[in-house]
Amino acid sequence: MAGASTHHLPTGYGPRTRLYFNGQPETYTVWETRFTSYLYTLDKGLHKAILPADGDDDNDFDTKNKWAYAELVQFLDERSLQLIIKDARDSGRDALKVLRSHFQSTEKPRILELYEELTTIK
Repeated sequence: MAGASTHHLPTGYGPRTRLYFNGQPETYTVWETRFTSYLYTLDKGLHKAILPADGDDDNDFDTKNKWAYAELVQFLDERSLQLIIKDARDSGRDALKVLRSHFQSTEKPRILELYEELTTIK
């Protein structure tokens, strides 16, 4: 179609699938960078809710924080989602803090990985 817009709605295929986090600690930092950048592209101010405050008083923080959480959970593997469900439900900012603490820690993921290996030995 001549003159048709090249902007398409997400279908689950293409670049958006790169936002899926597979639960591997070594890929977390790259994934978080992609995800937070994705929030900027939504043009809804969600990045202001999920990233550290920069002095901007947002009257709609709670709503944006819940929207950021809703976006975040769509891109997590089941194990990562279980990490945040109890302690950070409906809070994008808190959920990202939990994930960051878990996956960027040099000790905790390795200990959990070893524990998982031990408990699955047959």
